[in-house]
Amino acid sequence: MRMSLSVSLFRPVGLLLVTVCAGAALAAEAADTPAVAPVAATPVVPAATAAETTAPVEAVAAATSHEIEIGGSHAGLSDGSASWRDGYVKGTHGFGTQGTLAWELDAQRHFGEQGTLGSIAYTRDLSPDWYGSAGLSAGSASYMPRVRTDLSVYRKWLERRQLVTGLGLMWSRSGDGVHHDRAATLSGSYYFADLPLVAQTGVVVNTSSPGSVTTRRWFGAVTYGQARHYYLTLRHDVGHEGYLPAGQEAGRAFDFYSRVTTASWRQWITPRMGFVVGGEHYVNPYYRRQGVTAGLFADF
Repeated sequence: MRMSLSVSLFRPVGLLLVTVCAGAALAAEAADTPAVAPVAATPVVPAATAAETTAPVEAVAAATSHEIEIGGSHAGLSDGSASWRDGYVKGTHGFGTQGTLAWELDAQRHFGEQGTLGSIAYTRDLSPDWYGSAGLSAGSASYMPRVRTDLSVYRKWLERRQLVTGLGLMWSRSGDGVHHDRAATLSGSYYFADLPLVAQTGVVVNTSSPGSVTTRRWFGAVTYGQARHYYLTLRHDVGHEGYLPAGQEAGRAFDFYSRVTTASWRQWITPRMGFVVGGEHYVNPYYRRQGVTAGLFADF
């Protein structure tokens, strides 16, 4: 796939609006299965998700703007497989103390198969120190989730509430009709007091069935910038992916190491319009993938 950071507690509003829609598209940014076996289990919770939904609760309460973004991406695979081509449209809608609604619709062509993925997520304050998020996704291709649900809760800490920890739970059933996954994500974010900087880290533990194949992934990310100006984000995700291929006996599961690095630049060119560009480099034992993403967004 393609998820003002400053002293004030209200300045993370912009980051939430940038990233919460990615939280709605939890399944769209899938951890990748080998090109030789595209009918893998529904991928683990995208590591980006955990990092992208950890804005302080004040951001949720204060957000009253609306945003629409449209864009696309292209990625090439080193094993000679057909390139991946995606298009998307997404939006975030802030309703003040009533929370933030995010949605996304993706048209994707991966592993020679075309599909459509839709997702929606709602984030709201639970108290001055707690907030939560719930999401639902559904897709039409075998490599997408047929249905996926996500539920997360976050807690703010310290006097200025600039440390945020989170716990997320996910359940999904794959579009191949065979596999289903359960995952838990532990995440932490720190909003620096003297810099427009956010540092994020976390771990995802995923269990794929049949076979009860359990894998772990770790991620870290930094975001620099402020709303109505720009955001620069660098992220690295590393760990294992695993599943039991359909028809295989227990003990014959795929379990492989992979890593992915992404970078993105989100730039306002007017107070209400701008562009986003990004790049991705993914490696597993079966292939490498390099891709670019570009889009335009407007606030209203």
